[in-house]
Amino acid sequence: MAASRGASVGFKAVLFDIDGTLADSFNLGFSATNIVLKEAGVREITEAEYHVNCIYPTPERLARHVINSAPFLAAEIPVGSQEFLRVGTELGRKFDDLYIGLVDTKTAGFYPGIKPLLEELHGRGLKIGALTNAAVAYAEAVLKANGVRNLFLTVHGADDVPKPKPFADGLLVCCGDLGLSPGDCVYVGDAPSDGKAARATAEKTEDGRGMLGVGVSYGSHPEENLVPVFDSVTGSVEGLIKALGKILSEEKTQAGVAS
Repeated sequence: MAASRGASVGFKAVLFDIDGTLADSFNLGFSATNIVLKEAGVREITEAEYHVNCIYPTPERLARHVINSAPFLAAEIPVGSQEFLRVGTELGRKFDDLYIGLVDTKTAGFYPGIKPLLEELHGRGLKIGALTNAAVAYAEAVLKANGVRNLFLTVHGADDVPKPKPFADGLLVCCGDLGLSPGDCVYVGDAPSDGKAARATAEKTEDGRGMLGVGVSYGSHPEENLVPVFDSVTGSVEGLIKALGKILSEEKTQAGVAS
């Protein structure tokens, strides 16, 4: 557990990432990405390339796919340059238009066990929220398609918060919506950027109590990439249910790896 986390005095909310955490949406994102790249005259990417870059917000992810498609493009379009931003914004808009329109329970259905988990958390009086590095409209579409939008009191995406993950800004916005401090919340995600964002909240609080991060390795990233940046990691939805049950039933938070 991160030293800055501090002791828990009881959690009041659980926040979730969307893709690879709640929704089994890999094929949707991967296919939509290659459609957009192909239309732009860029070579299609591999699954490995998709996973490596899915830690970035959509515009930056697509711009990186473009410059990684040919050696000369990396020199012509440096990361962070105006052209890089232009390319990312243009392709990101096309991606979102396609991606969001394809959302349903087949393309972005929840992993088995997730919906009952959310209903149980809600029934226990916990506040529930979501933060994704995709567009907020995508998050809204996924939650509505899976019939749980009414359970979420705060929903945000990279396009409606000051800075995307791994920065803490989006999680702090969610906390503000809920009227809670980061130390009152747990954040569940499948990417290193999720764990980093949760830990970064500690730097923004007066008492140094950051958000507890729970990583899930059944999404886009293997356990070894998650352990260094999360307080605990689990490899299945069943493991997540057990981990949250333990965290929420104990005054003292535990660190480790759940199987």
